Amino acid sequence: MYCSGSGNTIPTGNCSAGYYCPGGQDSPTPVGLECTTGHYCPSGSPSPIRCPSGNYQDDIGQSECKGCPAGYYCDNTNAPVVLYNNSACPEGFYCPVNTTFATEYPCLVGTFSNTTHRTDASECQTCSGGMYCSQTGLAEPEGPCDAGYYCTQGSDSQTPTMGSDANICTKGHFCPQGTASPEQCPPGTYNPGTGLQAQSECLNCTGGRFCPDYAMTSISSTTHKCSAGKL
Repeated sequence: MYCSGSGNTIPTGNCSAGYYCPGGQDSPTPVGLECTTGHYCPSGSPSPIRCPSGNYQDDIGQSECKGCPAGYYCDNTNAPVVLYNNSACPEGFYCPVNTTFATEYPCLVGTFSNTTHRTDASECQTCSGGMYCSQTGLAEPEGPCDAGYYCTQGSDSQTPTMGSDANICTKGHFCPQGTASPEQCPPGTYNPGTGLQAQSECLNCTGGRFCPDYAMTSISSTTHKCSAGKL
């Protein structure tokens, strides 16, 4: 409040917005008491109010704070936020408008971000082929998927079960460590099972039969029978 003139029985009124009035003020806009940077002062403020996290204020004499822009965070835990320029959203995270601290919005499992200033979850990158991302907030994939599995994209585990995107190695194929797409067992071999890790695990075509194609999963007793007179 402020008290103008003399002989007042009650205060004259509220201190003006953008100013603060500790006790003893005779004007609603006291000289030298403009609201300070990093703070805001609505009408009737006895002292500056620190802008809440997710906001900043780089001007004096303001009654409201400014929203922290996308790609940055504004954390007032240790000090009032005057400028946001040195608070770029870190790798592994994204920062929409009014983000309150650096790690508030982590990239989701199955994604990562190796650049700063991300503003939305859609800007996080899908986990790379042959790799897995099992945690949130990753700046890069954690490592290669296990042998016996393939990770085409977005894998959330070393041993994923994500349908066509990432899963156990399929029949007729083999998958070394870090496989993005299952590799085909070559002609002369076949594979009726899943989870093979190396080409050497593909089964040799059995005696009296032939295996002419890649990625064969079975041998027919009639279609793949060697002709008479042939070994």
